[in-house]
Amino acid sequence: MSRSKYIFALAVIFASLILKAQPNREYSLVSLMNGQGTFESDSGSLFDLPLWGYGFNKINPTVDLPGPTIYANQGDSVHISMFNPSMEGHTIHLHGLDVDEANDGVPHFTGFIQEGESFTYKFKATHAGNFLYHCHVTTTMHLTLGMYGMVIVYPTDSSKSIYDGGPFYDRQYEFLLSEMDARWNSDYTSIGTFLSFDPDLFFLITDLAMYLAAAGLPSAFGRAVIPVSRLHSVGAPTLNQLHPSVAQVSNIPSFT
Repeated sequence: MSRSKYIFALAVIFASLILKAQPNREYSLVSLMNGQGTFESDSGSLFDLPLWGYGFNKINPTVDLPGPTIYANQGDSVHISMFNPSMEGHTIHLHGLDVDEANDGVPHFTGFIQEGESFTYKFKATHAGNFLYHCHVTTTMHLTLGMYGMVIVYPTDSSKSIYDGGPFYDRQYEFLLSEMDARWNSDYTSIGTFLSFDPDLFFLITDLAMYLAAAGLPSAFGRAVIPVSRLHSVGAPTLNQLHPSVAQVSNIPSFT
């Protein structure tokens, strides 16, 4: 092989490696401890509660509940950069996703972001489906105060199917079940173990109205619209006991 061909081959290899290293999806988030939300209990009482959480890293960022949704296609390389301006350390733990230890968001080991620091979590979206992310620092405190969000991974070709070769749908609606213990949000010193968590605020963050409006409507193909609900859950055992009935309602009409 001539010198010029050898150099050209090396250049192609390096270019290929660089392209493979480039993320397909990039997100820039911020962790915050200064959020505020108004919630209504079953009895109709209103609660103005402090919130912790994630938001987009922008000028004057605010807490989103849940945090910004992370979208990807199966096979994508995803980079999530997070800046922490708050007084406590935070992480992003990608719950249910196949990530390596360096990007697992376990405090004191991987991606533990102190005040004023940043870190970029990197992972390969190996499977289509619904996942969660949350802060793994003192989880009973940081998660229950609002530090969580959804991750949705589409099939390889981003088609409207549940997974490669799976059932198709026309419209997608996102659901997130969660709850809060008003005592914990209003008084951080009252926070204990998950066994002492006594939620009195249950909520469903959802596109339910749009979902029900779309159900049964004719599509452009002259048939009923097939909706899919992407159901996520952040909750203690108390809420988990409600999941079957709630999931059943949110999936009507459903498909097989």
